[in-house]
Amino acid sequence: MRVDDAQSGAAFELIAFVTRHLACHACGTGYSADNVQVAQHHREQWTLLATCPVCTAQRAIVAYDGPPYERLETPDTIPPLPPLTAQDVREWRIFLRQFAGDLKALLSAS
Repeated sequence: MRVDDAQSGAAFELIAFVTRHLACHACGTGYSADNVQVAQHHREQWTLLATCPVCTAQRAIVAYDGPPYERLETPDTIPPLPPLTAQDVREWRIFLRQFAGDLKALLSAS
């Protein structure tokens, strides 16, 4: 579905967000509205396909009308986390002071 064929203002807003804030992973070129299409739409979830106008690399982007966690069918199944304590903060401070690795990789590891 092309931008002008979109049946919802949400599609237009999502495509506008992509063109303002995202760029091609391969060459860094920004997208225009003509380079972004709605590939799939189901309820509040949208899948957009962005094609770089320079190198033609394609990128699939999943977007939502609202935060995905709001659509959890049973949000009470997520156990509540205890609040951080002063001891937690001290331990992290010590750990981070000595940490020489990649913090992004550390936090994304499961």
